Amino acid sequence: MPTFSPNSLLAARFRNARPVHELITIIDAALPVALLTAEVLAQDSKRLPLMNEFVLRLVDHNMTSVNRISGTLGLPKTMVDQTVASLFRTDDLMWGPPTDDETRTPGLRLTAKGRITAREAADIVPVRVSQPLVLDQMLWKAVPYDRRITLQRGQAEEDGMIMLPAARSGRVDDGDITALLRENGTTDREVLQVKSIHQTKARRVLPVKLLVYADQDRADIQLGVAVDGELSQTHELALIGHGGAQALGITVAPPPERPALDPELERTVSPCRRSPSTAPSRQPRSSPPRPPSRPCRQTKPTGRWRTRSVPSASSSTRRSSTRPSPMPGAVS
Repeated sequence: MPTFSPNSLLAARFRNARPVHELITIIDAALPVALLTAEVLAQDSKRLPLMNEFVLRLVDHNMTSVNRISGTLGLPKTMVDQTVASLFRTDDLMWGPPTDDETRTPGLRLTAKGRITAREAADIVPVRVSQPLVLDQMLWKAVPYDRRITLQRGQAEEDGMIMLPAARSGRVDDGDITALLRENGTTDREVLQVKSIHQTKARRVLPVKLLVYADQDRADIQLGVAVDGELSQTHELALIGHGGAQALGITVAPPPERPALDPELERTVSPCRRSPSTAPSRQPRSSPPRPPSRPCRQTKPTGRWRTRSVPSASSSTRRSSTRPSPMPGAVS
């Protein structure tokens, strides 16, 4: 069974990715990355909205009046009324017997379902976890790259890979990691605070592919960045911001010239028939139009092309039709 190299597969998939440009070659490149380990304070995401959780837990602590809940939370009474109404719809709250002998107003009570919901919400607390990260230094964002396929920068330079530029230099700050984790965090865990960051001192790179495209005149050169076998538009735009192919020193040689025809062959080749503009007809007006003649045949007896006309069948028919017809009574 035939096998295909990664470059041949990329060429087959993305050969026509640029309509006006031609895929010239594919080059091995190295994307700078940083391996990080962040100690963060995270909490599993709760299915219950925060306002609903507060109201349920306050009612569970015998705060059954809407006015008291509004004053404790420091929120408008209309907002608390809307939350209470939504908890009534989900069968988490109900009205109980009055607890105030003076006003004789009914109070809020938890249903059996509401007790379970409040208990589950109270059990979810922040925990300290260690989270491994890969920082794409060209985009300066945490990405889900496989840490096992990264290489040391020195090894990539020995292999002749082109080094892609980084967005900035230096170590990663706590504020950057907090924003990156929240931007790229999972839906089932929320990052509340970053406690510490550990970054490996060895510089690492991720092997990628550079697809070099050029127009017909080789004047416009464009680069495509293939990460994990897919073209990445964000990396391409970042590379354009750093100067593109010119900044990386990538040039494309002009296309080879087409071979010219042999001058001797051009002189000996002549057209088989003349055009109507250069060969006017000399037939009289009264004669019927002559049918077009057959195309000439070409022979090459001694290395030089000659043309030879071939009589058509219509001409012989016309000559025979001009003979006088026999007189009546004559013996044929």
